[in-house]
Amino acid sequence: MLPPPQQCSLAWQHRPCRGDFRLIALPRAIAQERARAIARKSKPDDLLILIPEWYAPSFNHYFSAPMEQVDYPHEGRAGLIDFANVWARTIDSAATGDLDSRIAEARGDGRRVWLVSAEQYLRPVTRLDVATAEQHHQPGPLAALHVQQVRKILREIYGQEDSSLVASNKRPLYDNLRAYLFTPGR
Repeated sequence: MLPPPQQCSLAWQHRPCRGDFRLIALPRAIAQERARAIARKSKPDDLLILIPEWYAPSFNHYFSAPMEQVDYPHEGRAGLIDFANVWARTIDSAATGDLDSRIAEARGDGRRVWLVSAEQYLRPVTRLDVATAEQHHQPGPLAALHVQQVRKILREIYGQEDSSLVASNKRPLYDNLRAYLFTPGR
């Protein structure tokens, strides 16, 4: 026989209270914090590149600054993401060439560029990671290669980025988005 609901509720609440309170205090993700920090420091002629695309819905929910935006591999700002075709878009390298041209154009116009991505996409990707991703159609490692390629292009065109503009004191449980500002003539 089950105990009455009130007893069940009280018994359940007692056990987790002895656990780790860090989980309650940590933010799950920091899209809102990053979006607001970039909006405060942005200029209307800045270019923002958000990569990979699956961060666009949460980031764009909080970000409304009037600037050109690329939710890579999309050419512009994306609202909802079609997850049915993520693999096909991830393996398509044509978007990188288009983005390379837009970055060069922004630099020629003296514009700043923001690169926003999650921390895990900046870590090295091994050949085994890529082979496994291709075998199982897992976009993560290939998305990491795209992030690293775009960052390399930005560094070649602009020089070293300034990553201290939107640093956070709290490390989230998921999606630790980083924002890097590339400034011409810095």
